Amino acid sequence: MSQPISTTTPADVLKQIEKDVDKNEKTESKAVKHAMKDLAHLEKTVNKSAKTSDKASHTLAKTEKKESAAAKAIAQANHKHDAAVGNVNKAQEDLKIKHQRQDTLRHKLEGKKAEVDQVLATADQHHRERESRLAQVHSARAGSPTASAGTA
Repeated sequence: MSQPISTTTPADVLKQIEKDVDKNEKTESKAVKHAMKDLAHLEKTVNKSAKTSDKASHTLAKTEKKESAAAKAIAQANHKHDAAVGNVNKAQEDLKIKHQRQDTLRHKLEGKKAEVDQVLATADQHHRERESRLAQVHSARAGSPTASAGTA
């Protein structure tokens, strides 16, 4: 399809060169336009990616802040729990001491009751003995005339 060189005129060659230059210019223009479009699309994608990255960074900071607050709350709860456990242990020890004291006092009370019962029994025995002696003295006085004259 190429024409023989001898049959072409310089005007035809110039026209063909112009056509080739125009064709190359159009092809190059399309390539530049396509490259520019690709660049714009890529810039948009990069900007979008930067925004999502920034958003993820803010989300991370927020989440870390929440985690820190939760850890602080856990530490406070653990402290309160430890204090409560200490209070329970102290109360248990106090109860144990109170029970021991109560048992000691019960034993003392039982001993004191036995002692009082013994003292009462002894006092009752002595009272009966005194009453018996007094009855003997009264009966002896009633039977003797000198004893009556001495009291009168």
